[in-house]
Amino acid sequence: MRQFIKIPINSDCCQMYGICGEQYSLDIAFNDDGKVETTRFRFMHQPMKSQQDYIDGLVETRRATDKYAPGLVQNQVEDIKPISMEKAIEAFERPSMAEKVAAGVRRLLHHSGFGDYADNKMLSDEKNTPSVFAYSLYYVYYDQYTYITGVLAQDVMLGLIAVFVAVQVLSSIQIAAFVVTIVFLVFFELMGSMWMCNIIFGGYPIEQNAVFVVNLITSLGFGVEFCNHIGMSFMRQTGSREVRAKRALGEMGSSVLIGITLTKFIGVVLLAFVKS
Repeated sequence: MRQFIKIPINSDCCQMYGICGEQYSLDIAFNDDGKVETTRFRFMHQPMKSQQDYIDGLVETRRATDKYAPGLVQNQVEDIKPISMEKAIEAFERPSMAEKVAAGVRRLLHHSGFGDYADNKMLSDEKNTPSVFAYSLYYVYYDQYTYITGVLAQDVMLGLIAVFVAVQVLSSIQIAAFVVTIVFLVFFELMGSMWMCNIIFGGYPIEQNAVFVVNLITSLGFGVEFCNHIGMSFMRQTGSREVRAKRALGEMGSSVLIGITLTKFIGVVLLAFVKS
């Protein structure tokens, strides 16, 4: 195998018979014993145009590797035993001060039992690594789309729980439940508005990505800011529910509209002129 990958591209074998081992030199890695340690199999995706095409390409490639990986046979490599720091220092004639400090810390960890745990954990993680995995440059960017829906649901639930606990501490459980319900409805209606925009303006779809998730999570904070002032003002009023609601809106409605809504609107409008 090593002789094969040494065949240069400009050789007679390559030019006349198409036997060019040099083009695969970066796809095969050998260990010190000359055995093949790691190989790489190249493949090509069909032309991709949309975000969903890239996501499907990533998912299907991982599914194929998971399907065929158990049938591959790996070379049995002897377990590598961690070398002690004392032996590592002996390999150097004049260790630096940083190496001496690192050696002292390592000895302290080994005496306390943490060093052995770290070495065993490292070896265990190395043994449990997958034998086959798929990689492409765009996988790095589109990997988030395979689990971003779960991240959105998790963050929304955590945000609503945090809002409920905070408002309950400041007021009461009834107001907390009311505020959380309104905040969730704001979030739900915002998602519905995005879906309607995709239906109406099909040429400019709002895609589900990291910016999409951040904006939706931010809407929870905006909803709390709007609802919490009204709810707290309602708690301070006296009289029937209708009278308390009118007084709360009369006192805090204008402040919420002018002090919060307009300032947030002006701040967001400025983003329309950003080039990025």
